[in-house]
Amino acid sequence: MSIEIKQPLNALPVNTCFQSPHEEILKEAANNAAENWRTWQDDFTHHLISESGDFKNLPVFQSLPRFYGFGFDYSIFRLYERSKLNELRTFLGGIENPASHEILHKKLANWAIKNELCIIAKKGDKKGKILQSNHISLVSKLLGLWKPSKYPMWDTLARDGMKCVMTNSKVSRYDGSKVSNYENFRSDFETLAAGWAADIQRIAKVESFGGCADCSVYRTLDNYLMLLGRQKRVIKS
Repeated sequence: MSIEIKQPLNALPVNTCFQSPHEEILKEAANNAAENWRTWQDDFTHHLISESGDFKNLPVFQSLPRFYGFGFDYSIFRLYERSKLNELRTFLGGIENPASHEILHKKLANWAIKNELCIIAKKGDKKGKILQSNHISLVSKLLGLWKPSKYPMWDTLARDGMKCVMTNSKVSRYDGSKVSNYENFRSDFETLAAGWAADIQRIAKVESFGGCADCSVYRTLDNYLMLLGRQKRVIKS
């Protein structure tokens, strides 16, 4: 069971991380997750309410403005050529149900190279690690839209939050440029979700997530880790 932490966030020492949910962060995460669910509800519930809830039929692929909105909301297109985004949308909207994150990532990475999707690598990214990390993040967020109770969304803030909570894990376990490390993150996320489910469901209202209890846990935990990662950065700065 969680141990209540009574210190205000701005009074926490630099190296403080939480082995159990911090009440105030959890409340904010639940609110953020519910708001995000309302914005992308048609995608999040696509596989739950539609007999043809295939990946390629996600609403996000059916409209270029919606696809642009997704990229802006999730900060995921910044390294991609804007003129190529409609082609990317068409490509993704033609993919049959991907069996795993790794499979979809491989398809995206190969297509991106052939179609010159990416802006020329930034200085300091000669090995393409930043672009690789961006691909991993994009794939996780698309899969998270498609199956929100199965795939956690991966980005630098969520990884920082997870490193903070899973103190027994090596930092390299969540290296953002290694595709296989998404599964490390996902495995630890599932462990955390199972252990914190009662705490999360006490705060997050399941009706705000289409009645899907697992969705409420996954989406709230996802937002919690991002908030924790952001708070960690603020404290360090």
